[in-house]
Amino acid sequence: MNEGLMPMMVPVHQSFDETKIEDIEGVIAEQFARPEVKSLFKPGAKVAVGVGSRGLDQLVRVVRA
Repeated sequence: MNEGLMPMMVPVHQSFDETKIEDIEGVIAEQFARPEVKSLFKPGAKVAVGVGSRGLDQLVRVVRA
């Protein structure tokens, strides 16, 4: 790129799903209990959890669940 020239820019709009989940612990437990998910984990297995917080309210509660 030549010095002094700006790259072409485009305006972007991002919208977030504003659905509220009151019983996050119950929803997460329900999802992990699904046979197609449950079959992926062996009892006593260690699982790494990656967490990103953008737009996520009550992050600690969600991760703990």
